[in-house]
Amino acid sequence: MKTIHERMRRDHLIDLLDHTDNLLSYVDTGYIYRAVNGAYSRRYQKDSDEIIGYHVSDILGIEVFETIVKPNLDRAFLGETLQYESWFDFPGLPRCYLIVTYNPRYHKDGTVEGVVVSAVDYTSLKIMEEEKQKQDEIVLEISKMAQIGEMISFISHQWRRPLNTIATYLLKIRRLIGANDSAIEAIQRCETLLDRLSSNLESMYALYARHSASEGADVQKSVEHVIALVGDRSEGLDIHIGIDIPEPLCVKCHTDELMHILLVIVENAIDSIAQSDEPIKYIRIDANRVDNDVLIDIKNNGDAISVEYSQRLFEPGFTTKPLSGQGYGLYFARKIVTEKLGGTIEIQPAEDGSWFRVTLPGHL
Repeated sequence: MKTIHERMRRDHLIDLLDHTDNLLSYVDTGYIYRAVNGAYSRRYQKDSDEIIGYHVSDILGIEVFETIVKPNLDRAFLGETLQYESWFDFPGLPRCYLIVTYNPRYHKDGTVEGVVVSAVDYTSLKIMEEEKQKQDEIVLEISKMAQIGEMISFISHQWRRPLNTIATYLLKIRRLIGANDSAIEAIQRCETLLDRLSSNLESMYALYARHSASEGADVQKSVEHVIALVGDRSEGLDIHIGIDIPEPLCVKCHTDELMHILLVIVENAIDSIAQSDEPIKYIRIDANRVDNDVLIDIKNNGDAISVEYSQRLFEPGFTTKPLSGQGYGLYFARKIVTEKLGGTIEIQPAEDGSWFRVTLPGHL
């Protein structure tokens, strides 16, 4: 017979367990609750009589039981002590983050007769950790952007004089060669490329200087200019570039910004198709108006983009071309589209090849 002191110690222990904030329960091998403490009852807003004797799925819900709790209980029933942490979405309760420990309880014959489950509510601390992580990521991103902005400003400053000098020499060559049509055409292409390179540098500098875009860019003309810039390379690779823009469209940005965005995507498409075994290679650029936005679709039948790559294509420094790519083209293009122009750039599902969609506010 238990002494008075033994009963007092037992009652005191039960009282302590009922007043802890940790959720404690005892579950037998049939997934039936055999004991719970006060914190457990309070969490589920039920009396202990409404929990004890019931199946775990009756309290936690079928989905939580089948996907999270049962697999861990089954491991504990085999004698394994384990711990895990996760976000939980219990029916009718706020989302919570728990650190859960499973401790098997053994019968005298050595078999497991049940599991003591203890859970520590880590929700508030987890939220603080995630907020701090987000803040750290923002600070790191700002630091990176400041460094990249300084780099672009330096490049823009350093390249202005050489570009102007090259343009001057081309003008002298044009005068020296006279009326040689093929040479004149080649020089004109060089001059166009120089102008475009200069404009691209200025547009990238403007992005970080936070200049506003007030003029409108003609989509048809911008697409045609981009095709002209990549014409030699696409023709050399036997890649056909088609356009379907059924009506005049204008977007709220500078022409050089729109051309920079399109040029990055088209050049990436050419790189993809160049490695493809497709007998007929093509890039198709379609544009149309939806409400107040202009949607520009750039599709190609090159190698398909995997789900893993599609989720990382816009990350700074990520590239699928380790020998030649630097991984910043699409990153900068999205920065211009989203942060300066208030649009979106995304990868659309495609049966083959790749499909990029650029959405920009229309300009009337």
